[in-house]
Amino acid sequence: MATLTTKTSDQAVQTTLSLLQDLLGAIPQRNFAVRLWDGTVWKPDPDAGEPPRFTLVLQHPGALRKMFLPPSEL
Repeated sequence: MATLTTKTSDQAVQTTLSLLQDLLGAIPQRNFAVRLWDGTVWKPDPDAGEPPRFTLVLQHPGALRKMFLPPSEL
């Protein structure tokens, strides 16, 4: 299971972490991290046995939602 470093109890943070767990939590030995806009880090699976290969940085509370919506015209 992934470890977590949180800096806030913001509802948007909790919702995003829950979505990440639902979407990506089942990846065996997940070797990447996710850093949220407030500094909260969803760390890699400790069983991965290596440092994270990359960190996905979400700079806004709506960033994860935007990633899953179809592209739109500006």
